[in-house]
Amino acid sequence: MSREPARPVQNVLSRPARQATATSLSAACFAVLAMLSAGCSVGEGNGQVTSENLLVPDCWNGQFDLEPSFFAANPFENTVTLRIQRGTDSSEVSDGVLILLQDVERIREELLGQPIALGLPAGVSPPGFALQSSGAPPLASLVLYLNRTCHVQNRSLYALDGTITFSALFSGDRNEDQSDDRLTAGSFQATVVSPADLQLPGGDTDNTDSTDNQIVSESNPGLAYPAARASELEGNFHFFFQRGSPGQPFP
Repeated sequence: MSREPARPVQNVLSRPARQATATSLSAACFAVLAMLSAGCSVGEGNGQVTSENLLVPDCWNGQFDLEPSFFAANPFENTVTLRIQRGTDSSEVSDGVLILLQDVERIREELLGQPIALGLPAGVSPPGFALQSSGAPPLASLVLYLNRTCHVQNRSLYALDGTITFSALFSGDRNEDQSDDRLTAGSFQATVVSPADLQLPGGDTDNTDSTDNQIVSESNPGLAYPAARASELEGNFHFFFQRGSPGQPFP
């Protein structure tokens, strides 16, 4: 069932639109993650995603609570994409969080209970600069999408810093019959930023913001962001993998 979009507590922040380059980058990278999450698995569970002060350019500035009701885990080879979403529509018309995990076997065998650094997925770079090549993709990437609340602006925020910790992770086997191996549970704390606000350390893009109070990413040291443009997002989740139909593309 479709649900109403999340609503801000404070007034929307008005600011000039960022470069079309950043918008297309965001849309392209989100499309890749959304494609990975469009599999045939759904799970009912519980969790929350909140921010004390979420900043989404031209859409949102204030307290945020996703109130998720839809949870999915979609495996592909040795990766799993987690979708934590408000409502059951497709991600293209919904609000939610996508988490892409690489090397699921290693995470399950070696990293349960340990914080895993969140990094940018391939293809995200400051507008006007060549795409950054950092070798192997990070073990974990996270994107907050508000395609229902901010549908006109097509806004997504990417985790540039932060960690995610799992106490349990789905094995990735769609035919898994052991309940413990179908469970995914964990929590995250992430610093999320619009691709339009990414900068190179010591310099800036064509954005109107200066590099005063610029923060160099710990997880992505080749990138930086203005402190005033970053938001802190946290969440937790607990659900079992189930075979089923994906969220429908339309209400």
